[in-house]
Amino acid sequence: MIPLLESGKVRHVGVSNHNTEEIARADEILGAAGFRVEVVQNHYSLLYRSSEKAGVLDHCREHGITFFSYMVLEQGALAGRYGPENPVPEGTSRADVYNDVLPQLRALTDRLAALGQAQDASAADVATAWAIAKGTSPATGRACATKRARSSERIR
Repeated sequence: MIPLLESGKVRHVGVSNHNTEEIARADEILGAAGFRVEVVQNHYSLLYRSSEKAGVLDHCREHGITFFSYMVLEQGALAGRYGPENPVPEGTSRADVYNDVLPQLRALTDRLAALGQAQDASAADVATAWAIAKGTSPATGRACATKRARSSERIR
């Protein structure tokens, strides 16, 4: 990676699914050559907070590293897209992960929707705004990401 950075073929370094020790080690190696880790991308949502619990978010804040959170909506499970009456299609890995917990998620998604309704926002907007309020930059896979970002400003 360092030769690519030195040649200008690569301008920035980011890592994905790394823990704090791995990020620090990559930064140490890059730092010896005058470069640094600039971005970390990890799974992070209201349901999956291991990066927060493990100190990755704190490490990123302390070192000026941008944290991109992916799966903020847990593949639609936190957006209210799926529920006990509308489960994730069977035969998919998402169905294996989410369908058994959709009844428990109903209370959360209903609360997210109620919070959003007061701000003319959706449950997905609230879940995304939460991730932004935690200091992350959500990497969403939908074209409505811009709308969510605008809605998150109203929700804060």
